[in-house]
Amino acid sequence: VKDWIDEKICELSNNKPSNCQTTPDEEVDVEVVILTDQYPTETSWVLTDSAGVEIEKVEQYTYTKVQTEYTHELKLKDGATYTFAIRDSYGDGICCGVNGDGSYTVKAGDSVLASGGEFLDTENKTFVVGKEPHVQNCTDKTDTFAVSTSVGEQTCEWLNDNFDRYGFLCEFLDVAYTCPETCGA
Repeated sequence: VKDWIDEKICELSNNKPSNCQTTPDEEVDVEVVILTDQYPTETSWVLTDSAGVEIEKVEQYTYTKVQTEYTHELKLKDGATYTFAIRDSYGDGICCGVNGDGSYTVKAGDSVLASGGEFLDTENKTFVVGKEPHVQNCTDKTDTFAVSTSVGEQTCEWLNDNFDRYGFLCEFLDVAYTCPETCGA
């Protein structure tokens, strides 16, 4: 029976435990938006994966228009970790003061993964695509909900402490209603 339960957890859960066999990674549409400053040719950037493999880059002198927005559309693996590194060759960043109000934003839909503009020569931001951080502070209702005959009735605090294994329970309306903070509702 335990094997069947584990199999169903892996099959139906959006928050699969680490012992589940993985399927090929889905891709997420990601945009890199650069608003240039008064010296756009000084700006370059590179996006690398967690192994340091270059995914996309823009060389110095690519951007030529002052105070102009450039958008780059990418497809990145859901759940993967990336690092966005932006460089200003003069060493005064792309924002604020006499340099203009340049900025950068890396986003997936409405979710901002990295952003900034005030830095000196380089700035690195590491992020995970498509994954929102799990809320660790559980202040949900004090009601309980049934998990299974072997686990019994549990609380939101228990779900928060065991979210890696049982986070899929948030897909059930009674659990999502009882534990809206833990479930990210």
